[in-house]
Amino acid sequence: MYRLPTMLIGMGVPIFLVVIVPPFLNDASLTWAGIPVLLLWMFFCIPAVALCLIVCWYCFDRRRYLTGEDRP
Repeated sequence: MYRLPTMLIGMGVPIFLVVIVPPFLNDASLTWAGIPVLLLWMFFCIPAVALCLIVCWYCFDRRRYLTGEDRP
């Protein structure tokens, strides 16, 4: 029941952040305070991906795991 939102938040958003967006930021002239925007973006992605996994766990997967809903 909750597989689609879990997959979209847990895998879709991180893949979008880490794989789809960086080619558009891969330009040496894109800098902020002398730091390449791509480098800043990758450092932003580390907590963003962790946040996506935390949201998936607490909103969707935790109840199923604790109650044993998917166990055979």
